[in-house]
Amino acid sequence: MPCSRKSPFHRWRAIWLLAALWAPSAGNASDQSSAGNIERVESYLNSLRTVEARFIQNNPDGSYAQGKLFLQRPGRLRLQYDPPVPLQLYADGNILIHVDTELEQVSHYPVDETPAHFLLRDQMSLRDGVTIKTFERRNRVIRIELVDDRNPDLGSVTLTLSEQPIELRSWSVTDAQGLKTDLALVDARFGGYINPNVFEFIDTFSGSGN
Repeated sequence: MPCSRKSPFHRWRAIWLLAALWAPSAGNASDQSSAGNIERVESYLNSLRTVEARFIQNNPDGSYAQGKLFLQRPGRLRLQYDPPVPLQLYADGNILIHVDTELEQVSHYPVDETPAHFLLRDQMSLRDGVTIKTFERRNRVIRIELVDDRNPDLGSVTLTLSEQPIELRSWSVTDAQGLKTDLALVDARFGGYINPNVFEFIDTFSGSGN
């Protein structure tokens, strides 16, 4: 069933999932082959300047959500869920805008105080900040599980990429209770032109915001 407003859906859940893409990691690679592939993944992630895709999000309670993602680094993001999920997220520079169309509520946050900070920065490094818990290369697929060094008890993030050619396919977040949320990209377009107007939010809710 689709994820609804009454589902246990954290405000920043989608952003944490997306930020997983560019979370910095410290390579505990066991051999040169793994190290080389980790460097290859780092180079690929840094090459992703724009992403446009549909997405399907599977939640731990069995619910799911779908929507559209637009991203242009540095600084720009639009994440829009399909009904009945009433959530939209915009970033165009230094401010992240959280929109709840059901409540007609608009909230503004400094980007650097949200998980989107990791997602929207100009350059990423796979050298500092978290540990590579597992690295798997099998059947032309690369999977990297990452744990945040600052909060190792919060869970882990796993990135899944095709190997030839290297391309992001999906990622998942497993929380401290072992609950897993998956987000898969559908019909993704990497490196294409995105009209800047896509990232502009026009507030039509009179008297909303905080």
